[in-house]
Amino acid sequence: MDANVKGRHILVTTSGYVTKDVYDMFDKEGHKIYVMKEGMTHNDIMPTDLHAKTYLVCNPKGEYGNYLFVGSANATNSAFHYNSEFILRLQYKYGKHFVFDTFRREFLQMDSNDEESRIFEPVNVAPETEDNHETKEMEAFVRKFITADFAAVCKPNADGTYDVEIKANVMSEDRYALFIAPMQMPNYKVKLDEEATFHNITLAWLSDFYIVTVRDEEGDSMEKVIKIQTHGIPSKERDIAIYRSVIDSKEKFLNYLSFVLSDNPEEYMFEMEQTERMVKGTSDNCNVLNTSVNIYEQMLKMASASPKRLDEIEDIVKKLGNEEYAKEFLAVYKTFKQALKLIR
Repeated sequence: MDANVKGRHILVTTSGYVTKDVYDMFDKEGHKIYVMKEGMTHNDIMPTDLHAKTYLVCNPKGEYGNYLFVGSANATNSAFHYNSEFILRLQYKYGKHFVFDTFRREFLQMDSNDEESRIFEPVNVAPETEDNHETKEMEAFVRKFITADFAAVCKPNADGTYDVEIKANVMSEDRYALFIAPMQMPNYKVKLDEEATFHNITLAWLSDFYIVTVRDEEGDSMEKVIKIQTHGIPSKERDIAIYRSVIDSKEKFLNYLSFVLSDNPEEYMFEMEQTERMVKGTSDNCNVLNTSVNIYEQMLKMASASPKRLDEIEDIVKKLGNEEYAKEFLAVYKTFKQALKLIR
């Protein structure tokens, strides 16, 4: 695959959502549709279903950015302008070249000859029917339900937790029971009529995303993730709380730094697995020491190859606040930066 991929587009979805209109949109040079192979979706060992759609927009020179869109929207005008859909836009932070090749190799799992994917297959013939997807009665109600007007307010409590009040202008039906839960707390379901309240939610679990559940009289149910703009969330403090809840030890902190500094994430993950096997049964201090040495070596390499990326390390460390291991590393990092200035 050449580096100049301007104008190329790939859609990855399931065969039931490839209508003739969708096929016609991609029936041109440089465009391609991939769907999951039949053997992946119908087997007795591990049947797999793919509902999310993925859309890659790649600009080889990077002047407009390289983006990966993942979400529920089909590649249709109705999906993007009329339906209630969810789309997550991810921008490639580093690298202006070979993004397209990386996508094909890693996401589509193309073989070494770039001829066949392990889990997807290209769509080369237009579907015979206009729409292969059958909309069930409950699904039709859910689609209507998630388009209702929702509002949410977050209020702080004296103990540092938060209450979240949800208001919804929904048209309920007696045959369906409606529930809602914070996305980070899927088991905290409360009944949703016109209002619902969540109590004592920790800062790290606050977000604009919620899981709505519709259950019928027979016990069948359907869940969807929706976004409700929640006013009152202290976003900056929440993000730091999430960060600290994930990186909550010196070992995790050093491993994360090593990952950020790595030029090849795949190679890094492989080395980490090998290191864990080698140090298994040894002390945690030994593992931390090995990681620390690797980090300083990586910092030296980055100082030469991409010095601007070193500035990100200070932001990472500051998010951890007053943790002793963060203070220790920050002191070494500042000395390292000062030494670089003298060398230059």
